Amino acid sequence: MGKQFYHFDPYSRVESNSKMKSGKSIYSVANEAERVKGYCEHVENPKMPDLLFGVPFSDVVKMAERYAENTIDSCGRAVRKNGFCAIFGVISAPHDMNEKIWREYKKDCIQYLKDYWGSNLKSIIEHTDEYFESDIEKNIKSGILHRHIHFGVVNETGVNFSYIHPGIKAKRAADKAYGISKKPNEMNDEEFVIFKKKGRKAGDNAYRNAMKVVQDDFFTKVSDKFGLLRYGPKRLRLTRDEIKKRNHEKRLKQKEIVKLAEQEEKIKEQSIEIEKSRIELENTRLEKEKIDEYNKEQKEELSIRKKEIKEREIAVYSKEQFKNDFEKGVNRFLKGWQMPKPKIGEFAAHYIRRVSGEVLGVIARAIATRNSFNQKKIELDKKQEQFEAEKNEIMRKETIKLEMVTKTFNSNLQKIKFSYENLKNKVMKAKNIQDVLALQKELSTKNSSLKI
Repeated sequence: MGKQFYHFDPYSRVESNSKMKSGKSIYSVANEAERVKGYCEHVENPKMPDLLFGVPFSDVVKMAERYAENTIDSCGRAVRKNGFCAIFGVISAPHDMNEKIWREYKKDCIQYLKDYWGSNLKSIIEHTDEYFESDIEKNIKSGILHRHIHFGVVNETGVNFSYIHPGIKAKRAADKAYGISKKPNEMNDEEFVIFKKKGRKAGDNAYRNAMKVVQDDFFTKVSDKFGLLRYGPKRLRLTRDEIKKRNHEKRLKQKEIVKLAEQEEKIKEQSIEIEKSRIELENTRLEKEKIDEYNKEQKEELSIRKKEIKEREIAVYSKEQFKNDFEKGVNRFLKGWQMPKPKIGEFAAHYIRRVSGEVLGVIARAIATRNSFNQKKIELDKKQEQFEAEKNEIMRKETIKLEMVTKTFNSNLQKIKFSYENLKNKVMKAKNIQDVLALQKELSTKNSSLKI
């Protein structure tokens, strides 16, 4: 049965002499993580890790160096070369965890690390070049990828390192003898030895208990959801039937998680499509408003043009009135003219010349008036022809504009209807009832805001 593996250790700038971390330092850990030649002999075909969060491990090392150079320890001294300045850890998946489950497990692990370490978490990477060794007893076949991630943590500059590591923090708090190098006056040598020994024991117990709490917390928040064990089956002393039962429960949990993840992915995709449709509908609505505004302006402009045409039409066709008035005036003039009465003593020849002169004057004035009328009529005819040509050109342009506006409006109307039907179909295809209700509510909102 698969059990969780979550582990982290503090490291310094020089190689450690302890059994667990022999030869390890922040530099060797970073070099191994980034597959520097000479530090990854255990990997047959090394590949650069995938950066999942933060910065590469080489940058984490630089942060740890700055931390050590600008921080003092609990005794007010600069951090020693062998003083802790960074934490590196690993989370590993069991051999029977497939890629789909690992993808979701990894996602939860990353979120857990972010929540637990906060701003002190500087990097998370994943190795994809390590494989399990074949083991028949454990049912491990060759070629199975050893899925795992590494993470790096560096404390804020100036803050004591013990505050960031839960085990060290608990150990310092429980070890009353920590930091006491000189024997107190009230103790003899034997009592001082016992005091230091008890302090170290209390600190070690506190360290282990604190780290157990860390493992329990990780199990509760992450591993248990995926059916992994907190402890191995041998330590739990499980029977074969109990192991089979737990394996079955684990598979059910993992299937449920994968199913939920797939549903979330589908919902996310649907949400993206809905958002795209919403944006398209909003853009179409705005475009429709622009078209309506343009149509309104065109109608107003057309109304003004018609008014101008009417005024010019009145001015042009007033020539008929002018003609009528001219003819009436000539008729009145001719009707009102009478032969002049002869004066006493005026000779006939003189009278005839006077009458002839007045008649000729009347005729000359009538001819001049007629010529003036003809000239005015010619000018008005030219203006009328020009007006008719301008009127026909304006009407032609306005007709073309109106046809283009109508065509654009109909095209956008079809887009609105198509987008609306597309969004409606997506709502009807949704499987989750909550999603259906939410989408239908959104659809009704779009429908009410885009009525045509």
